[in-house]
Amino acid sequence: MQNKRPAAKKNPKTPQIRKPYLRGRAVSAMAVRRGLRVFAYLIVSAVLFLFLGQLLALESAWLRTLLNLAVIIAFCGL
Repeated sequence: MQNKRPAAKKNPKTPQIRKPYLRGRAVSAMAVRRGLRVFAYLIVSAVLFLFLGQLLALESAWLRTLLNLAVIIAFCGL
């Protein structure tokens, strides 16, 4: 005799899944403000990188260590 497995119970109809999407326009005032904010962060990080890169290229070991500690403490405070 063959072993027949019972048919799987059918689940009740699951609700339709709706994926979230953003509403709005790409040229809205909010999008422009956010884009300018990201651009400003990019410029600030580039200037900081250039400034701190020059500062950290010091010859003096104790001054370089002190500056590295200051940078680490400053970024931990963010």
